[in-house]
Amino acid sequence: MTPGPTPTPREVIDDRYELLEIVGSGGMGVVHRARDRVLDRIVAVKVIRQELVDAEFVRRFEREAAILARVRSPSVVVIFDYGRSDGRFYLVTDFLGDGDLAGWLERHGTMPPAVAVPLVAALAEGLADAHALGVIHRDVKPANVLLWRRGEELRPVLADFGIAVAADLSLTQTGAVPGSPPFMAPERHLGEPATEATDIYAMGCLLYNLLAGRAPYEGTSFQAAHAHINEPVPALPATVPGAEALDEVVARCLAKRPDDRYASAAELAAVLRAWTPPRPADTVIRPPAPPPPPPPPPPSRGGRRRVPVLLAAGVLVAAALAAGAWWVTRDDAPPPAADAGATAPAAPAAVEASVVARDRAVAVTVDLPPDEGDVRTVVQRQDDAGQWRQVEPAFAIDVPVGGAEGCARLRLVAVAGERRTDGPEREVCGTAKPRSVELVPVPSATCDATDLVEAQTGQRVPAPCDWFDLQLRGFATDQTLAVQWELPGNPKVARHSVVAGADGTASVSELRITADSPYRSLCPELRCPGGVPVLRAAETLVVTVLADHGRTRLVRERFALDDYR
Repeated sequence: MTPGPTPTPREVIDDRYELLEIVGSGGMGVVHRARDRVLDRIVAVKVIRQELVDAEFVRRFEREAAILARVRSPSVVVIFDYGRSDGRFYLVTDFLGDGDLAGWLERHGTMPPAVAVPLVAALAEGLADAHALGVIHRDVKPANVLLWRRGEELRPVLADFGIAVAADLSLTQTGAVPGSPPFMAPERHLGEPATEATDIYAMGCLLYNLLAGRAPYEGTSFQAAHAHINEPVPALPATVPGAEALDEVVARCLAKRPDDRYASAAELAAVLRAWTPPRPADTVIRPPAPPPPPPPPPPSRGGRRRVPVLLAAGVLVAAALAAGAWWVTRDDAPPPAADAGATAPAAPAAVEASVVARDRAVAVTVDLPPDEGDVRTVVQRQDDAGQWRQVEPAFAIDVPVGGAEGCARLRLVAVAGERRTDGPEREVCGTAKPRSVELVPVPSATCDATDLVEAQTGQRVPAPCDWFDLQLRGFATDQTLAVQWELPGNPKVARHSVVAGADGTASVSELRITADSPYRSLCPELRCPGGVPVLRAAETLVVTVLADHGRTRLVRERFALDDYR
């Protein structure tokens, strides 16, 4: 038997990320589906195009990547890692393999307002989280909205921040105007800097696109630019339910002057969340009706039609969508009376809740409807034994380690005296803040590393330094961690061992050394004022946290030291 061909070895980035296949490419780089060999999980790795890398890019890449990595939002893709390997820069993000909005629109056509509006609201909330850190996306469009499937639900996640920038920075080449012409604000077509208002303009284009099935202005790049700058905002098709009210939202987003748009992405999100769908008869799109049946008998009081419910926190896409059928109802439509009789309270709607990432926890806040007469609404959570227990509207889901997902199965219960009516169940999930390392300057703690540098290099040159502490969060209780730090270009690596406390935190501070320690000249009293001495001439500090006796890398952070001095 003739042996088969030898498999081609897969490329590995930074001795960790095994590149499996190319899943996309753009102006900034090529995106690969990859396997993280350390954590044994699938991730997305964007390798930046070499032609973009120059001295200016190198100086700013790590600072901007660090800013992007701090964005935490359910509607923004998570950045796990970034770095440089064999001269190439890369970003590592969560991999979402359920497609994007552009592909979804190609398969299904337009999107009903009862689905499109909360979807864009969720994305606006994600933009608000990014804007709060000074991050502007600059290329919001359907292809950059990934879909994350949770059972039958598809949630939107804003991705491809590859050309995003902090407000005072730029990763793009001189003269370049990144973005997609059908979704670019007039000022961007005129070469003006991107602002939060340009992202809000793009959100209006996105909403119009979902409802109308096309961008508000089409044609060549030149034609689109001319229309964005000069032509009035087009009205939505009359066939869109509730078009008049949504026209007002789109028109304000697409105002020619940035000052005339919504003041913030958070304001846009609030307006969209407050939007009320038209009457149910106008929002329900059903498959063709079967031939009329014989006259039915009088309906039973206990009969109840069951339909999937659109959750404000995401987009519910039922199996019927694959066949092209939409089943959407108003969230505020009261259900028929329950079997308990006329005095039983009506069943409440599905749970609507917000989630916020915390250290080793997910904070959940459930929105409760106001009391009506003697009817009040409470929250119940299902415990591990399957029993329903009443909980406060605000509670936390604890997780064992940072970055882990926490879920709670919830329902609302309407209570009137001794009578109770359960609402539909819903699983609410969120992800805790990832494990992290924070660099903390020690005020007025300076040092002189001249003797230490001479011992390492044989050259005696002035080497002033500063002291920093390291604060670790989100690690497992009682976990032993090896913390090492290094200066790029310097072969020396220092390491210290710490144990995470009950709250998952640990710190490297006020090092105690021995008389033969290389830090002896920095800490004459054998107790250092800080945890890490850093040469004042250094630009970057790399900190790595490892577990399993140094075999598993948990966190790797690069700190631009100019931000801390």
